[in-house]
Formats: sequence, structure tokens, C-alpha cells
Amino acid sequence: MSVAKFRGVDTRDSQLTLYIIPGGLYPRRVLIYLAEKALIHSNFIALTSVTTTVTLNMMATGKPPGSVPILALGDGTFIKQSIPIIGFLEDLCDGAQEAFENAKESMRGRTAEAKARTREILALADEATTYFSFACHKGSAMFSLLEEQSPITSSFAMASCKKIMVLIEGYYSHDRRYTNIGDREIQWSATTANCVLFSLLQFAEIMYGIELVSGLPHLEKFKVLFEERESARVEGMVWDESRRKIASHWIAEQQSLLAVFYQLLMKVAWKR
Repeated sequence: MSVAKFRGVDTRDSQLTLYIIPGGLYPRRVLIYLAEKALIHSNFIALTSVTTTVTLNMMATGKPPGSVPILALGDGTFIKQSIPIIGFLEDLCDGAQEAFENAKESMRGRTAEAKARTREILALADEATTYFSFACHKGSAMFSLLEEQSPITSSFAMASCKKIMVLIEGYYSHDRRYTNIGDREIQWSATTANCVLFSLLQFAEIMYGIELVSGLPHLEKFKVLFEERESARVEGMVWDESRRKIASHWIAEQQSLLAVFYQLLMKVAWKR
């Protein structure tokens, strides 16, 4: 087996281990990226799913403390954030073509301007994800037993997320890949920003019942087109139906007795 090194990383024998929850918001960014990059079945990256306890602790052999995704480099060091993991793998592919010879071309852009545009959208998508995640923690029944709920705070965070989506809409309004939706034969390469953005849109809709691109025609088209890509179906249907029902119920809409009912459902779901 060929060996490639990048800044001291030996990629032989699956030395890179990626700890994930396949349906998790942040891990899914990396999974979609790997599928788009043609690395999802790479011999040099081992995918390891973690188990989650009722208190949301994540456990797997060799996994350090912390939430996923986590990339173990095989030398006792780790990268613990999704966007740095994606960036590291992009650098690894650029600097070690022998080991990743089947990987697709750069997903950050070819020109300085294209790379800057990708970073702009990536930053906005990451910020929108942070607001959306905070809205879920403060307003979804999924977290009602784990932390203090605040419908007002949740609503503010969700509104902030949607404001950022309006900003992102502007970037996609000038891209013909998403304006010519009738031409299904148009072949286009996804960027790292596309992967991060779509993972948010998909997760919000399937897990929490929130359509973030409603009223944003160019992002709606982008979402429709990306849903047709193989990467959108990576790992299959990974969202548990019972948890989806709980997650899609928002505290701001419920009465006190109904809250108790969903909390009981949540206990049952986490024990499964």
C-alpha cells in the first residue's frame, strides 16, 4: 500500500479515524464533504460511529472527550471541529496526491476570488448553523429535560438564523447553476461551503421540521438540486422517527400538560 505524509501524518492503514454520529448536524457536514470528495470509502479514513447516552455523552473506543465530529490523526492528536477537519482534508488531498489520487479536485475554488467567495458563504453558513442550534436548544422539546428553555431566546436565535439565510440568498442569486433549475443536465462541482450549507438545510427540515429557505427562491433551487446528489443520501436515513417527532415540537407552541407528555416521550426515545 502506498504511503503519503502531510505535515507528519502517515495515512497508511486507515490512520485517520473520524468519530461521528451519522445524523448529527456537524458530523453530517463532514460526511457530505467526504461523499462529494469521493473519500467516503477511502482506505485512509476510518468512520467510527459513537453511542450517545441520555445525557448526550458520546462514547467510542479511542474517542477523546468532547462532541463529534473528531478526527484522530493516529499519533495521539485530534482535530475537533467540523470546518477545520474539512480544511485539513482538503490540504491533505492537495499535498498528498499519491494517497488520495481518487479524490476530486479542490472544493475551495480555483482562483483567489472563487476561494474568497467560498470562505464568505462558509462563514455565513457556519454562523447560521450556530444560531439554529441555539434556537433548538432553547426551544425544541428535544432539550427540555437537559437545559432551561426560553421560547423568546429561541425565537430570537431562529430569526437571526433566517436573516443570515437572506444574506446567503444574495450569493446564490448570481450563480447560474441554481437559476437554471430546468436544465437537469448541468454538471456542477460542490464547494465546501455548499456542503456545510446543505447539511444545515437538510438537518433543519428532517429533524426539526423547519424549512429555512422558504421564500428564498435561489436557495430553494439550490436545496432541490443538492437533494438529487448522491452525497445528500450518505449513510441513508439516519434520523430516528421517535426523536424526530420530539425534536419537531417547539416549546413556544405547547401547553404545560403537553410539555409533560413530550418529556415522557423523550425519555422513552433516549432509552431505545
